[in-house]
Amino acid sequence: MDADNPPSQPRGTASPELVTFLRGSYRPLMKVAMYAGASKDEAHDAVQDAFLKLVKRWGAISDPMPYARMVMINNLKKTWLSRQRRANRQKEYQAKNFERPRDAPSIWDNRAAVEKILSELTPSQRDIACCLMEDLSQIQIAARLGRSYDAVRTALTEIRKRLIAAGLAPTPPAENSDDAGRCSSEPSEREEDR
Repeated sequence: MDADNPPSQPRGTASPELVTFLRGSYRPLMKVAMYAGASKDEAHDAVQDAFLKLVKRWGAISDPMPYARMVMINNLKKTWLSRQRRANRQKEYQAKNFERPRDAPSIWDNRAAVEKILSELTPSQRDIACCLMEDLSQIQIAARLGRSYDAVRTALTEIRKRLIAAGLAPTPPAENSDDAGRCSSEPSEREEDR
């Protein structure tokens, strides 16, 4: 045997110092990982990965505990970043493939034209239009303003005619295309529920 090449241990056996360190540091490293926010399974995996790297570099490391702690925390960060990236990719995929198309521009987007039409309304029609912008039903508008349901309905028909004449008529919903442009004489189920 050479003095330069000390005898090595047989492959598959660990030095007694390494075994002692691994046994004594498992619980403290698990605590550090769990204090850092890892679940028990994540902490176990991070500590095991740190031990694998430690075993490979055992002869080159002078103080193994700080090294194992640093490797374990880095493993946890990689796991969390990977999970975050996966969640972001999934959100992007869902947004791209399953997001509903944007609604058509609202009539209120053309503010100048709407203000012009509102200025041409009578005071009672303006009051009804203001209540309509608060998303009140025809029955609620009638109750708030102390008017009959028919008077409110007639005023809304007149407002709709002015919007159509100005080219600002709201687009009808696709499922009710047969009666979208007209004002019903009966309150809808939604209006009755309010």
